[in-house]
Parts: sequence; structure tokens; C-alpha cells
Amino acid sequence: MLDKWILLLPLLTTQLRSKTQDPYKQECSTRGIQCHPKAICQLDEVTTYFYCQCLPGYEGDGTNYCQEPADSITVFNKSACDGFGEQVCLIKVVTRRKVTFKVSLAGNHQPSMIKWYKFYSAQGPQFHSYRRRLTPAANLSPKMALANSSLSLKLFSIDEDDFYPNMFWAEIQAKALPDKQENIEAYDFTDFQMLNPSHLRYFFVLERMPIGLGQFLEGDTVTIQLPQDLQVSPSSFVKWTKEPSLMTLFDTNAVVLANGTEGIEIKGVKNSEFGYIRALVYDFTPDVPGRVMVAQRLFFIKKDISKMCNGTRNEKNCHCNPGFEGNGVHCIDIDECVEGMPMKCLPEAECINRYGSYFCRCPHGFEGDGLYSCVDIDECARGIHNCNQDAICLNALGSYFCVCQRGFIGNGIHCKAKSIWSPWSPWSVCTVTCGYQNQMRIRLCTHPESGMRCEGPSADLKLCPNLEPCPMKCILMEYDKIQHK
Repeated sequence: MLDKWILLLPLLTTQLRSKTQDPYKQECSTRGIQCHPKAICQLDEVTTYFYCQCLPGYEGDGTNYCQEPADSITVFNKSACDGFGEQVCLIKVVTRRKVTFKVSLAGNHQPSMIKWYKFYSAQGPQFHSYRRRLTPAANLSPKMALANSSLSLKLFSIDEDDFYPNMFWAEIQAKALPDKQENIEAYDFTDFQMLNPSHLRYFFVLERMPIGLGQFLEGDTVTIQLPQDLQVSPSSFVKWTKEPSLMTLFDTNAVVLANGTEGIEIKGVKNSEFGYIRALVYDFTPDVPGRVMVAQRLFFIKKDISKMCNGTRNEKNCHCNPGFEGNGVHCIDIDECVEGMPMKCLPEAECINRYGSYFCRCPHGFEGDGLYSCVDIDECARGIHNCNQDAICLNALGSYFCVCQRGFIGNGIHCKAKSIWSPWSPWSVCTVTCGYQNQMRIRLCTHPESGMRCEGPSADLKLCPNLEPCPMKCILMEYDKIQHK
């Protein structure tokens, strides 16, 4: 159901947004309904009443309490993602390649409670989308495998129908699924699920690199045709959509351009029509009851920003835009950093050339536009330093430095506690009532990992106090016994 996805999933973007999407918040506020911080205002379409509902994964009445889930799932390594949003990892890849989706689990649940699914996007609102249960392993196709106690799903060869808007996800399921449950079923995400991601579910979305078209000027005619290697059958249905930016998934501003054609023509292209165009091919596929997305291509219409033309492209009708030079037909970028810029960067800032322009970059440790200001960043106040927890951060112009606190040694990045003597132990107990005996106490040199040595003795001796000499007759009696032997 692409129309619904395009309409309702702004959360799947390369830039993180607010975790809570609450479109009816004002409605509940007007009616005096106060939702819990972990709940949003909802509209019951049957009764037309507004009410509060806890966010996905939370349990409660939505008004008085919402119990946070004890478990959460996330991507194992974010560096494996080319873009990510709330609970979404986006990976740019091509067909026939291998890819591994790997998650990590926090909480009380065991990896065996993780279930994997593949989502098939349907043609439109009159058709259901579907999900295929990939666990247990018996439900996997030959090109897939579970690994690492179900924490990983491997695809040995990416197919056309593995790309967005189809996708994969891992989900924590506390309750065991019925043995007789179908491994593929009609499945449509609710608006509530899509607007508010649950930490019990993590998505993996595959995206292909766009096919570049152009460069074009405003007013040109742009023709886009599906590549010949993309086989379209008589039962196929093709939908063309305009997307506002790269890797902006399910965006509210995506627009359907055409339906049922293998190519489109944009006459008199407008400035708003430059950018990303996606062609989605829907068809029937084995084991999936409805018609779903089986292939797609992403195109990029690039605008020629180097010139302006009024009519046909010739030296008479065209002129180069600022930042370029040439005869109007052929325009090349001016390197303002070499040839002189309209406004000079500050002496401490660096000039960086761009296609048709330039910008000034403040040195490391400073922020600003480089033209009028470069202001020192207080890394200590912002908490963006790398000082040890046992060190003090001191801001410096363009930088900062770390000093280990008293009682610690190191460079501030790594601090170790100094070696010092522990308190003396209690004196040992005197076990005689007369004569002479020593009492002893000891102390330890702490934190040997610092490599330091403690100065002074580790043990101390003293005579037991208040002991009288033993009587002499006792000594003579012992002597007599020895003699008689």
C-alpha cells in the first residue's frame, strides 16, 4: 500500500526526528484530555471520540500510566547503515550482492524470541500489503539464512523485490506464535504504528543508487523510460512517484506522477520537478496472494545550474550564471578561492570551492559562517570532550585540555588512581601473659595498576604492652625436667 506509506512514514528518514508524532495533540488539549508523556492523542473513527493511547511497546491506559517495555532491539552496528532513522537502517546496495542484517537485544528476552519478517508493499489502497514470516528457518527461501541465534538474517543474493518499499524487520515477540500460523499473511501497518516506532521492532530497508539524468534547464522536456533489463509482463502495473530528496522514505511530500505506463515525459520541467523520480513495478509473484512490488528504479533529474537560456541553446540566448564563466552555451565553474571571491573569508577561515559557489569554513574548534564570525566552541560546557570521568575539562581557544583530578595520574584522557597506602590494620592480639611478644600491623599499597610505588614500610612491630617477666621458678622447673631425662 504505497500511497499509505508515502503519506504516513516521515519517521523513516536519514535525519533523526522527534520520536513522538502526535497529530491530534491539540484536539485532546482543547477537550481537556491530558495524555501521559509516553502516549499520544488518538481519534476513534467509529465513535469520533478522542482518547489517549500509549506508544507502541508501552502498556497502560494512556492517561495515568504507560509502562515502558523491558526489552528493546536495535541495529548491531550503525556503521553498516548508509542512513538511518528511528528504528530504521537504510543500506544502499545493488542486486546479486550479499547483505547481512544484524540486531542486538537489550532486556530479559532471549534471542529465540526474535522473529524476522519481510514486507511486500501493495499496489494501492484497494489492495492489502503482505508480510512473510521468515522464522522459523523452515520458512526461509534458499537465498536466506538465520545466524547468531536468530540475531542475524543473511541474504546471499539480493533480488529485485528486496528493495524499498519492500523491506525486512526483526521483532521481539514474547508470546509463542501458533504452529499453524500462515507464513505469509495480509498485513497493513496502522497509522499509529507508522508514526510512532516501537523499540520492539527494527527495520532494514534496501535502496539502490539512482540513475542520473541530465543536466536539464527549466522548460526542457525530460523523458524517462524503464531500462530494458527490467522485464515488465502484461500483468504488471507501473507507478511513477516524485520524491523530494534522496533516501527520504515514505515522505509526506511524495507525489504520484503517472500510473500504468513504462515511461513518462515531463514537458516544460519546472524547478520543483527536478530531483528524484521512482518507478515502481507491481505484479503477481509466487506464494503472495495479491499484486505487490516486484521491482523498482530510482532516477535523478539533475538541474543545470551553470546557465540560463531564453529559447534555443546558443550564445545569443544563453548566459552563464554567477559562479560560472564561458560563452553561455559552455559554462565552467569559477574557483572563487583562487580567482577571488565576492566576500572574503575571515583570515582564520578556510575557503572551500563548490560547483558554482564557495563557502568559508572555520577552523577546528570554532563555529560560524567564516565570513563574519568564527566563535570558539566550549567543548567542556557542551559535553563533547573526550576527558576521562576522573578528569576536569578546561576549555581553550579552539580546543580544550583534560587534567586528572587530585588523587589520579594520567594525561586526562586516561586517568588512573594514584598508589597510596591503605589504612593500617589493627594490631595483632597478644597471646602470652608474661615475657616478651611482638604485635604487628600491616598496610597495603593500593592501585598497583598505576605503576607507582608507595614510600615507607608495609609492616610495623611493637612489644605487647604491660607484660611482666615470667617467674624464675617456672624456668628452673623446666630445667630440672630436662636433667632427669
